[in-house]
Amino acid sequence: MLFEGGFTFANFLADAFAIFLFIVWFWLMRRYPAAGLSSFAFLSPAFSVICGWLILGESLTWKIFLALGLIAVGLSVVNRPRRPRTA
Repeated sequence: MLFEGGFTFANFLADAFAIFLFIVWFWLMRRYPAAGLSSFAFLSPAFSVICGWLILGESLTWKIFLALGLIAVGLSVVNRPRRPRTA
């Protein structure tokens, strides 16, 4: 439950995190190629679920853990180093 003025506080947190992550995103864009970095946008829902559990006390079920695991597997498959082709 949110206390009186809680929506203002929640909006402040959302804005503060959005600004912070916006800065981090562009810092990372200067250091890494966009193609490799873009796949990490799929971590946004995962962090949202984890923050909902930590901050709001949301429950985590086996389906959520399965989904988080599938995100992790997908990111590891997409970002694994390529093997050189042999002729």
